[in-house]
Amino acid sequence: MIRNVIDNRGGLHRRATHEMHLRPFSLYQSEMYFKARHFKWDRMTILQLYAAMGGVPYYFSLLDPTRSAAENIDMLFFSTDAEFKNEFRRLYKSLFRNPEKYMDIIKLLAVSREGMTRKEIASALKMSSGEDLTNMLKDLVYCDLISYNSVCGKKNSGIYRLVDFITIFYLTFCNTTVTDRAYWRHTLNTPTQNTWYGLAFERICMFHIWEIIQSLRLDTMLTKYYSWRNKPGKPAGQIDMIIERADGITDICEMKYSRYEYTQDADESKKLERRIQAFQSEYKDHKSIRTVLVTTKGLTQGEHSDDFAKVLTLKDLFVENTEEY
Repeated sequence: MIRNVIDNRGGLHRRATHEMHLRPFSLYQSEMYFKARHFKWDRMTILQLYAAMGGVPYYFSLLDPTRSAAENIDMLFFSTDAEFKNEFRRLYKSLFRNPEKYMDIIKLLAVSREGMTRKEIASALKMSSGEDLTNMLKDLVYCDLISYNSVCGKKNSGIYRLVDFITIFYLTFCNTTVTDRAYWRHTLNTPTQNTWYGLAFERICMFHIWEIIQSLRLDTMLTKYYSWRNKPGKPAGQIDMIIERADGITDICEMKYSRYEYTQDADESKKLERRIQAFQSEYKDHKSIRTVLVTTKGLTQGEHSDDFAKVLTLKDLFVENTEEY
């Protein structure tokens, strides 16, 4: 539709009078939905469901308020006649004429926590980095299935990430030989599940960048956000969320999921310090750095809690985005 109608150069040019992008619900909008439907779930429960399903209202309509979050996930993904058992293939077949090529990109990005550049995608799939790949990546971005973030604001560079939550959940857990109909309940609080929530929380934070900017009280000044990755040939290092501010300060955001208050230990402190040093050595104009922690329930005071100048929690993610029109 975007390519053949909205961006059409022929007879359909400028025939559309207005574009309305139907985006998934934010955490705030999801909470409003559940309250209106008389669900009795707290914000941690909503966050966990959001990690598996994203903010698609249709998916929310399938949830049973009398069941726990884990029971609902088992019902929709792992039961004998699970609603989402065939959703992955149906979704991409309904969106794209030749879904296999799009699904190849999706499956590739699903196993890359850090995301991939256009060049890396073309190389891994052994395809030309030409117009076909350009169109497919644009289509996937338009559909909110993947995201694109520039690297330090550079024009022709950037990282593509898979951001469709239900696709990520399906490819991680359902595209295997799992036969347990209560799989999610039986793996509660295991390292596998907690690691999954950690990765999903990072994606949720990236999706709520404007809520984070608003909660940091930066919405009254000019800001620019992007990602950073170390240059090839140097030790691996990446910062997913950097907010460059008009007052000369650069906010580096760490995103940590935890069922309780997060504790910054010595190992994580050293990793953070190395990433900041690598970033500053590459971009020497970023001298004023402020570290921000985005977590679920706050930060435990300890030996390394001073690593962070500012801490945001769930209440800062569950805010109405006043800049959204």
